[in-house]
Amino acid sequence: MIDTAFGFLVPAWWEVEVTVAAAAFVILVCWFFGQGGGSNGGGTDASGHDNSGDVVDDKEKMFQLKGDHQTTSPYMIKLELLAAKNLIGANLNGTSDPYAMITCGTEKRFSSMVPGSRNPMWGEEFNFSVDELPVQ
Repeated sequence: MIDTAFGFLVPAWWEVEVTVAAAAFVILVCWFFGQGGGSNGGGTDASGHDNSGDVVDDKEKMFQLKGDHQTTSPYMIKLELLAAKNLIGANLNGTSDPYAMITCGTEKRFSSMVPGSRNPMWGEEFNFSVDELPVQ
């Protein structure tokens, strides 16, 4: 009984070899992509700025997906889409799959869709570049 349990619970030698090889491969890949192999992997970016663990840089990259930061416009309007309440149910079951269309001047942005909700919470930010501020 003990021999059967011992043979069942203790791995065979080839299982140990495969596990060690896989662990070494995972460690090597993590090291390669984490700091050693990529051109912008860590430490400094291509322009020489320190970007190790900088959360602000990650947020700026996210904003570039939703708004063009690389414009020559003198002003940037930052809009945060928070939530909506009591939307009209568009589906037969009384829910909705809402999204928002945001227009500022000639630029148009779309929010992500919140499935099955009449009270969606977005929490998304959008950047619009403008030549003059809409002040009255």
